[in-house]
Amino acid sequence: MQLEPDTTRPVLKKSRAGCKECRRRKVKAFESDILMSPLLALSALHLHAHTPDDHLLSLSLSKYVDRSLVNQRTWIAQCGGGGAPRLPMQLFLAAIMLIYMSWLLTNRSQPGEEYRVPMQVFQMAEGARIIFQRKSGYFRDLGFDRWDLPPPTQDPTPLSPESLRWLCEMEDDIQHLLDGFCVESLPDKERRAYIQAAEYLRYVYRNSFGDIDHTRSLLSPIMGRMGIDFLQLLEACEPPALALFARAFVLLGSLEESWWLNGKGPYEVVGRNIKGILGLMPAKDRWSMDLPIRAISGVVKLTRPGEGQVSPGVYSPQAQMQSSRTLSLSPGSSTEGGQEWG
Repeated sequence: MQLEPDTTRPVLKKSRAGCKECRRRKVKAFESDILMSPLLALSALHLHAHTPDDHLLSLSLSKYVDRSLVNQRTWIAQCGGGGAPRLPMQLFLAAIMLIYMSWLLTNRSQPGEEYRVPMQVFQMAEGARIIFQRKSGYFRDLGFDRWDLPPPTQDPTPLSPESLRWLCEMEDDIQHLLDGFCVESLPDKERRAYIQAAEYLRYVYRNSFGDIDHTRSLLSPIMGRMGIDFLQLLEACEPPALALFARAFVLLGSLEESWWLNGKGPYEVVGRNIKGILGLMPAKDRWSMDLPIRAISGVVKLTRPGEGQVSPGVYSPQAQMQSSRTLSLSPGSSTEGGQEWG
C-alpha cells in the first residue's frame, strides 16, 4: 500500500496538474503524530504478518496502535460540539488508516475464537464519512475521492469470451440468491436493503476487469457502501445478508497484492471470513455459500486482462443443486480437493 502524501490509496486521487499548494498541504499533514503513529502501526502490522513470531515487533505494533487510537479520540474530543475538526485532513487520513488496521486486526486468527461479523470496522468507516461530510468542500479541493459515493464507472474494458462468461455467471448467481431467499416478498425495508446491496455487488463485478487500483477503490472499505439498512441486517446475521457479504470476498480474493485489504499470514481475510460466515449460516441456507466456498478452493477465480484466462470450472448457478450434492458445506467436512472448512 503506497502511503506517500500525494498517492494515499485508495482514498486519494492524483492531484490536479500544477496544484503545488495541494501537494504542500498533504506533505505537511504527514508531519503530525496524528498521522505518523497510524502509519507506523500499519507498517508494523505489515511486517508482523510476515514474521508473526517476532515478539518485539508485536510490542511495537501494540504501542503504535494504542497511540493512534488515543490521538484520534483526543483530537475528536477537542473538536467538541459537533463542529468541524481543527485538523480535518490529518483526522480523516488517520481514520482511514485506523479502518484498515482494525480490518486486519479483527481478522487475526485466534485459536478457538468464535467468528463474528466485523461490524466495528463498518462503524469506523461511518465515522470517517462523517468527518468527510463536515468539510467536504475542503477535501474535494485537495483531490480526495468522494467518500460517500462509489467511484465513477470506468470506460468499458473489452472482455474475452471467458471473462464475459464469468461476469454473466456472477450476475446470474446474485439473481439466483435473491430468488432463492424470496427477497421480493420480504417487507419493503428489507427488500430495498438487499436489492441495493445486490446492485452494488453487480456494479463492482462489472467494473472489476479494469485497472486494479480502481477495483481496490470499489472494495475499500469492503461493504462500506452497501447501505445502513443492509449493515443492520448483516449485524443480525440474516442469511441473505450473510450470503451477499460472502460474495464480496470472492472479488477480494483476486487482489493478491492488496495486503491491507485481504491480509497475509495470521491476518488472512478471505478464507477466514467465508468459513466464518458458513459457520453462522443455518443448515437449510448453506446452499447459498456454494460460490464463496468454491472461490476459496480455487475453482472460481477472476483474472484480469493480461493475467490469462478465467480458470476452469466457472461457477454455474444452474448446476448449484447438483454440485451441492458432491460438495459438503458443513464446517469441518471435506471437499473434493481434500481441504477442510471450519
